[in-house]
Amino acid sequence: MLFMKRIILLLCSIAIILTSCTSAVTDISAFEYTIKEDTVLIKSYVGQEKQVVIPSEIEGYPVTAIGFSAFGRQDIETVVIPDTVTVIEEYAFGDCLYLSEIHFGSGLITIEDNAFYGCVSLKNLELPKGLQSIGECAFSACIGLKQVFIPNSIEHWRQSAFMSDTALTTILFEEGTKTIGGWATFHACYSLETITFPDSVELIEDGTFMRCAFIKDVIFNGNAPIMNEAFYMEGRDMKEINIHYKEGTSGWDAEVWQKYTLVKS
Repeated sequence: MLFMKRIILLLCSIAIILTSCTSAVTDISAFEYTIKEDTVLIKSYVGQEKQVVIPSEIEGYPVTAIGFSAFGRQDIETVVIPDTVTVIEEYAFGDCLYLSEIHFGSGLITIEDNAFYGCVSLKNLELPKGLQSIGECAFSACIGLKQVFIPNSIEHWRQSAFMSDTALTTILFEEGTKTIGGWATFHACYSLETITFPDSVELIEDGTFMRCAFIKDVIFNGNAPIMNEAFYMEGRDMKEINIHYKEGTSGWDAEVWQKYTLVKS
């Protein structure tokens, strides 16, 4: 019995050690930063570690922003962003070719233009609940990205946010989402074949899924949203797209839906 207790204690100790190693905050010497108005902005990463855990505070002040091109073209593989960060500025992680994991903090409000442009090793992306604004081309040309979770808190979609993410097959929209997209948000995402929208969706902006040439099935769980040319593709017969809607929902007799093949379930 005593032997077993010792084994359990040893295993627990190993687990604690491993956990502390994998979550250890990167030393502040790896960052260049500025302190302004009692907050810290990360200006650049000068470290050598591939797994980066950004500290939540430096010199006693909260880290609230990751600056312009702070990690741009670095060879990092994973990054953990603390809850204190509210904004990720332009090109902050642009062209980080080996970045495969991003762990966002809960305080993030804004991702600016091109912030993660060209992160080709990124496969799964879970945007944090509470995110309000996503910038132009923020995740464009992430050609390895397969799945993305979109929270219902996003209020501002800049154009081309996920343009040319050619491996993207799954978009998970959080229940409660009312407005989706902007011009060319998912432009030329050629692997998209099926899209499912929660019953809360009220508006899909024009051009949101333009040139997604292989979309076959669009599934709606609620009433027909306001929509015009969300799936625009020059030269394509829109009848090739099946619009699935539920019996008892309304709005499907509007003219805009007649160009598609309507399938009631």
